[in-house]
Parts: sequence; C-alpha cells; structure tokens
Amino acid sequence: MTETSTEERKPRLSHARDLSRPGFYVKLVLMALVNAFGIYGIMASYAQEQWGILIFLVATLVVADYIYFSKRALPAKYLFPGLIFLLVYQIFVMGMTAYVAFTN
Repeated sequence: MTETSTEERKPRLSHARDLSRPGFYVKLVLMALVNAFGIYGIMASYAQEQWGILIFLVATLVVADYIYFSKRALPAKYLFPGLIFLLVYQIFVMGMTAYVAFTN
C-alpha cells in the first residue's frame, strides 16, 4: 500500500467557494434572492407597524447571511431552513390562534 502524507494533499475548495466553478455564482444568486425578499418583507412590516414580524425578519436575514457565508456553520446550513419553517408554520400559527381565541 502506498502512504500519502498530509503535505502532498492539497485541500480542495468547496464548489460554493471556488470562483472558477458555477456553484459559487448559484449560491450568490440564491442568497441575493433571499436578501431581496427579506428586505421587501422588512419594509412591508415596517410600513404596517408590525414590530414583532420586523424583528423576526431582521434576525432571520442576519442569521441566514452568516450561516450561508460562513465556513464554520456547515450543520446549520441544513438545520436553518427546517427551523424557520417550524417557527413560521407551527409556532406562529399556534400563537396567533391562541391570541385570537383569548382576545376575540
């Protein structure tokens, strides 16, 4: 068997970080769309004076940008979308239902 030392191997860049491959540009375009929709939601919630939604959108946008542009947050790239959908479609709906039930 041949032995390979760690000095001979060069670490490969991720397809999402190598500027010569299309993965980086796909990630950049997708994150630009996420940021565009996030900023639109922030402006709309500010215009309607929905402060809770505004804070949630700002925090979500900042965390999403950190996660998807950081080298250290690889597991979070898989957990983040599921957690956001959980918050929006389960927790928010239950909270809004309770709010309407007790204030109507």
